[in-house]
Amino acid sequence: MTETQKKLENLPPKQPLLIKHTLDILAPASGPKKTIVIKTAGLLLLLILIAAISFTWLSHRRLGQKELSTKVSALEEMAQLSAAAVQVYRSQGAAAAEPSFTKLLEKYPENAQLLANMGIIYLAKEEYNKAEQTLQKALASDPENTKFLTDLGTYHMAKNENEKAIEYFNKALEFDPSEPAALINRAILFEKKNQWRSAVQDYENYLKQNKFHVDLKIVIEERVRLLRSLAHMSTNILTNTEEASHVVQ
Repeated sequence: MTETQKKLENLPPKQPLLIKHTLDILAPASGPKKTIVIKTAGLLLLLILIAAISFTWLSHRRLGQKELSTKVSALEEMAQLSAAAVQVYRSQGAAAAEPSFTKLLEKYPENAQLLANMGIIYLAKEEYNKAEQTLQKALASDPENTKFLTDLGTYHMAKNENEKAIEYFNKALEFDPSEPAALINRAILFEKKNQWRSAVQDYENYLKQNKFHVDLKIVIEERVRLLRSLAHMSTNILTNTEEASHVVQ
């Protein structure tokens, strides 16, 4: 074997080198293409998802706006009809206003203010059982409502259940010390109990609000002067009685 033949035999095989070289060339070419395809598909899926979410959100928003608009319209209608019914009550009395409130409650049976108004209608007609049930239902929906508490106090006052009435007026005035109807009604009940100083205090707190007709103000101021005189007289009588009892002892 010649020297040249020996050198050729010692050379590494060419086929593996060719295969390896081919793989090195193909790998970079195929790798990025696959990655680009995957990234493009992912981006497309993301865009479709965003579009679907946007469409759903817009649909719900439009539906929500429609529902809100419907509710607002219903409330406006109820307010207008209720105001008209109250006007009938003031001008024509409870019996004339009752059909209007009955119709309103058929449409809005859980509305607390309508229930309270209906309770006052029953009270004016001296239908006491209906009045109490309706007023209690109104209060149950809003236990801290000073108007509803005052209405129930007025109900008990109308039935001469004065202590119970005072309890409701007290509770109403805890939540709102300036509630006018509670102040004036409690003052009247204090007068009946000869608690003149307490009556004077409620009348004076009522006068501070300045939310009444001038004729009523004159009447209440005159009442306050009279009650102060009575309170002063009762104090003097009590003092003289105590002094007399000490002398006797």
